[in-house]
Amino acid sequence: MTMKDVNYIPMPITEAYNAMFAGKVDATVLSTLKMLEAKKRGARVLTTAKGLMLPKLVVAVNESFAKNHPDWIARYIKVQDEAMEFIKSHKHKALQLAAEDHEISYQDAEWLYNNTNFINTLSTDEINSVKNDIDFLLSLKK
Repeated sequence: MTMKDVNYIPMPITEAYNAMFAGKVDATVLSTLKMLEAKKRGARVLTTAKGLMLPKLVVAVNESFAKNHPDWIARYIKVQDEAMEFIKSHKHKALQLAAEDHEISYQDAEWLYNNTNFINTLSTDEINSVKNDIDFLLSLKK
């Protein structure tokens, strides 16, 4: 199949999830967390991003914000680094907190952790992957 074979309707993940269970769409693309929830409700996973794209979650600011608030950015990076160190040093407690925060089981939190690559900076391959994702999304404009 290609994108020409489907009627692609861009929408936020929660809206897409709800549309699928309301019978308004036949299939949807979900985040891993929503995919776990959908499976519990009986949805079937047709495929994952594995081998197709490099999933990533990034935090970015525009140039103006970066110039006007370098102290905020430095603080954010410091707190993020501390959080990552806490996760490494206290994995069990961190997963308990994540499970509670996302209202999922500890086992699901552990599965998510084991299938996620936490990093502080993007490699050249990851930056190129972001560019490819942007090109793909722009190609979907109608």
